[in-house]
Amino acid sequence: MKTTDYKDKGIVDKYFKKTLAAVFINYPAFLRLLCDIKGKAVLDIGCGAGCLTTELAKKGALVSAIDNSPRWID
Repeated sequence: MKTTDYKDKGIVDKYFKKTLAAVFINYPAFLRLLCDIKGKAVLDIGCGAGCLTTELAKKGALVSAIDNSPRWID
């Protein structure tokens, strides 16, 4: 089975362009559907660059986020 090498800058750059669509289209819709999350613990698994993580924190959630790619975290 082939896996994606998220340590590769080119791969991360390619996926980040797709992530921008999520930031402006998917995330706002998702955030509107959430109930009140202020003070609630949220785990963002596969957070990438943390775009959704940041928005969840702005809504008052206590967010923990993890990603297995050092390049994404950078």
